[in-house]
Amino acid sequence: MDDVSLDFMADLLGPERLEGKLVLDVASFDVNGSYRPLIEGLGGQYVGCDVREGPNVDVVVEEFRTWHQWPTPVFDVVICGNALHNMAQPWRVMAQAARVLLPRGCMCVVAAGLGVAYPNNYPADYYRFTVEGLKALLVATGSLRVQRAEDREPHVGAVAWKVRL
Repeated sequence: MDDVSLDFMADLLGPERLEGKLVLDVASFDVNGSYRPLIEGLGGQYVGCDVREGPNVDVVVEEFRTWHQWPTPVFDVVICGNALHNMAQPWRVMAQAARVLLPRGCMCVVAAGLGVAYPNNYPADYYRFTVEGLKALLVATGSLRVQRAEDREPHVGAVAWKVRL
């Protein structure tokens, strides 16, 4: 994580979205920073999930494709920051994230844009996103409507709302 990503996520979330809300951070393993202080500082209750135990991981999911820990929607807000490019199948991750999001819940995503030149091989490096590509990924879940998407070099970000169960 870098300062641009942290500031971008803070701007996408806005303080009014988090007070008293249950927030899931997808791919929360702390490699070089965490959104936990941001979320808790804005009044949210933070839960970090990842595929392995480690720093900043509260819940280990067996696979990103199947999250048995949450059989029904439970989260008011889902965030995912600077992790989609490290996932072999980010469309499956976003589908699960949308599934555990409550109706009218908010999803905020910051992803590596075309300006991210460094290869981040932790654990692998697969993708870069444009604003249109990130919007398409979120809409493809079948339950999200994108409210806002923008490019802030070197990242892109979006805010979406769950409109269907």
